[in-house]
Amino acid sequence: MSTSKRQMRLGAFIMATGHHVAAWRHPEAQADAGLNIDHYRELAQTAERGKFDLVFVADSPAGWDRAKDPEALRRTAQGAHFEPLTLWAALSQVTKHIGFVATASTTYEDPYLLARRFASLDYISKGRAAWNVVTTGADVSKNFSISGHPAHADRYERAFEDAQEFYSDVKGRLARYGRRSDELLISPGIFPVLGGTEAEAQANYDHIQSLVHPSIAWNILARHYKGIDLSGYSLDDPAPPLPDNTELNKSRLKLVSDLVSRNNLTLRQFYLAVATARGHRTVVGTPEQIADAMQTWFENGAADAFNIMPPILPTALTDFVDQVVPILRKRGLFRHEYEGTTLRENLGLQRPPNGFVVQAGQQQVQAAV
Repeated sequence: MSTSKRQMRLGAFIMATGHHVAAWRHPEAQADAGLNIDHYRELAQTAERGKFDLVFVADSPAGWDRAKDPEALRRTAQGAHFEPLTLWAALSQVTKHIGFVATASTTYEDPYLLARRFASLDYISKGRAAWNVVTTGADVSKNFSISGHPAHADRYERAFEDAQEFYSDVKGRLARYGRRSDELLISPGIFPVLGGTEAEAQANYDHIQSLVHPSIAWNILARHYKGIDLSGYSLDDPAPPLPDNTELNKSRLKLVSDLVSRNNLTLRQFYLAVATARGHRTVVGTPEQIADAMQTWFENGAADAFNIMPPILPTALTDFVDQVVPILRKRGLFRHEYEGTTLRENLGLQRPPNGFVVQAGQQQVQAAV
């Protein structure tokens, strides 16, 4: 099959039991996911079977405070989790093509040791390693909200316009740095809730949302409304404006503030909106509707790729690979086979010139002159 046509790229953003804040309570979730190497091997191999470009795990250098972190209860329930580079080194030996992306920060790790670990992973995986760069307080990403379900068409339209604006802005800056627009891929997160029909997909979504523990709901709200006494509110009261002293970074604060102000949400609607994928795009529907939503963003200047954020693992990733990927392929949007053996090759990114070789060449020219 010719790959001259622009192709969509896919990544699997993996959290042990799934991305929904109550995933660990779902009967289809892997109970011991955090330290179950067989679970992660299945996920990596499922993503590779679907010809995904990469799998990605986030990480944190610290533990979780149950009084401040709304996801701490879930994380406590799933227990500890693997250190990403160690995990990916192991899984690179049971896969051949898929790339491995891990979070790490030079704020907490020695730059030389961090570089050495990633370089080792890159050699062990034969060119399939990548670094999710994290600065203090935030990773270098942009998130869009909220639902692609027909009932939320107005929110979807605004999210789409925001995504187009972001895409155009970032791509438009590359020329001043001597780079082409296709040398950087924009890859928003997408939280797909599948069903054989719209009604079934909505029922699946409602069921996941019903699993949110009351204490988690109020912790989510407390994190966003830091310093504000919510004891006099009920969950069905209108959500007040968010304060500026929230623990969220600036981009996430704007995201959720716009979510509240644009849609006149109640506190219940607000915590349910961020319980799914923390502000990333949520799409509820049939496999065809999920594919439609992705195609619209891909073909209209809003995305080059998508990080799939399965609500429940492992089943939601398997469902996406088996039900949505074939539709994307049929439409000519996604590959049937890998183009290369390295992550860079499969992403369609050129290998940059070796700086040392370029410098040596320049010195030789100068010496000759």
